[in-house]
Amino acid sequence: MELIYAIQTGTEKAFTSVYNLYHVKPYRYFIKKTKSEEASIELVQIVFTKLWSFRHTLSEEYSFDMQLFNIARTCFIDFIRQQSIQKSRTLNLIEISDSSRVVGPDRTMELILGLPPMTQFDAAATPMWRSFTSQPNTTVSNHLPAHVNLNDKNLAKTTAGAAVAKLSEQFDWSKEDKVPDLVMNEILWQGIKGKAAPSPVHAAFVKRSHEEDRKK
Repeated sequence: MELIYAIQTGTEKAFTSVYNLYHVKPYRYFIKKTKSEEASIELVQIVFTKLWSFRHTLSEEYSFDMQLFNIARTCFIDFIRQQSIQKSRTLNLIEISDSSRVVGPDRTMELILGLPPMTQFDAAATPMWRSFTSQPNTTVSNHLPAHVNLNDKNLAKTTAGAAVAKLSEQFDWSKEDKVPDLVMNEILWQGIKGKAAPSPVHAAFVKRSHEEDRKK
């Protein structure tokens, strides 16, 4: 009780003496939780800063050790929350950075055509500046011979392939996004596979069926 009264009414010099006597306990608590000496030292400083700032709220009904531990525990919870927020922000930046590498060509085409970014990833992407020079390069590129007939027009080689190819002729191509996604993906899959292979299921559409998509 006398210790709490001394903290409440004492000077900064007296408080420094209290720090020297009691800082080891919260430090051991933090080092056990964080496994980081740097973080533990910082948290101890925060604990005693809070103790000094709110010294007038200390209660004589509870021991000083208990009240000091409660402050330390609260500081540790705040520390974990801040770490979680920082980690989440870092992951978001990494995700945007990774996505930017993929959509860089899209951003480049948008700039060439004078279009605004279609997505936040486009806006964050680095345009392909190095792909363009002030002088044209007319060197003919070499290529490997094609393994398929490039003049084929998705000729249906199976009954399933013929059915979906015929279905695509009924689509309304006059406006973007009018074509049902799942059915179009199935047509492309059958056209590439050339056999009645089951098309893969996209995780985002697991609750939808091809029949539902065909009713669009």
